[in-house]
Amino acid sequence: MPIRSPRFFTRLGNIKEIEAKAVIPNTRSIARVEGSKYNAKDFIHGEGRERFERVFFADLQRVCADKE
Repeated sequence: MPIRSPRFFTRLGNIKEIEAKAVIPNTRSIARVEGSKYNAKDFIHGEGRERFERVFFADLQRVCADKE
């Protein structure tokens, strides 16, 4: 949400710091946890990959919203 950007910069710093402190660690964590629920071929097949993407992005949005 662009309107929330000033809060992120105030709390976490510049873009590189936001990536390092919030985006990358949470992306890795969510991908690891959610990815462990699927077989390798599920990532290749469209339906499994789409389900993973939906859950991944919803979780990442939730975590980022909680960081406000």
